[in-house]
Amino acid sequence: PAPAVQAANLKTWGPESCQAFRVGLSENQKRFFAPFLDNQLCAVTRNQSLGADKAARTYVAHLVSGTEWITLFFPDSGPQEALIRAQYPDARSLKEIISIFPETFARELSWMAPLSLLLATALLFLYYRRPRPALLALIPFFSGMGLVVLARLIFKFDISFISVMALIMVFGFSIDYGIFATDVGSGGDAQTEAGVWTGLSFAAFATVAGFVPMLFCKHPVLLHLGSTLFFGAVGTYLGAIWGIPGLRRYLT
Repeated sequence: PAPAVQAANLKTWGPESCQAFRVGLSENQKRFFAPFLDNQLCAVTRNQSLGADKAARTYVAHLVSGTEWITLFFPDSGPQEALIRAQYPDARSLKEIISIFPETFARELSWMAPLSLLLATALLFLYYRRPRPALLALIPFFSGMGLVVLARLIFKFDISFISVMALIMVFGFSIDYGIFATDVGSGGDAQTEAGVWTGLSFAAFATVAGFVPMLFCKHPVLLHLGSTLFFGAVGTYLGAIWGIPGLRRYLT
């Protein structure tokens, strides 16, 4: 409340008010709350308003930030809620506060994901100087993402924040797989074709083996992380080992 309202409220409180308050307490409540009653609530001479120029007491310090105080409203009906919103436009319900994170996350992901893919494609064009190998290098990404989506539809996996973080990891190593597989048929130096395929296969098998145990976890965080990375790695490997060579032969 405003300092003037606080001062008016404090004037209505005196020793007789405290004694009347004690009457409604049980003996256990009186003993439990005795330190607060004796040192704060019933110490009338120590009561003071909580103005912006005064430091907050320790038991309310978590409710204040600078000159702003948090206030909780518990409306019993729609009209009461409408009245609160009319008087305090910045008020937010618990449901609105909880929904801020997923709404912000979805909004930022809607522009971040396309922009990341566009930047990766631009770097591939800059590296290969030709559109065909640049687009071929993206096949593992699309096959990995496609298998993840297909697995979600078949096994009814939930999409969570952890799943999206795992998809970002899939995006990262799928581009690596795509570059290695594309360079095999594009004059890549210092590596034989057999060596590249062996290296990609070993890397994929090691990744998949590391996340297989997480498919059997009961905790949703571990399950979402493991399932997304498992199917993403398998799809990425299939796109690199079969998708890129097959599409290259088809185009030539």
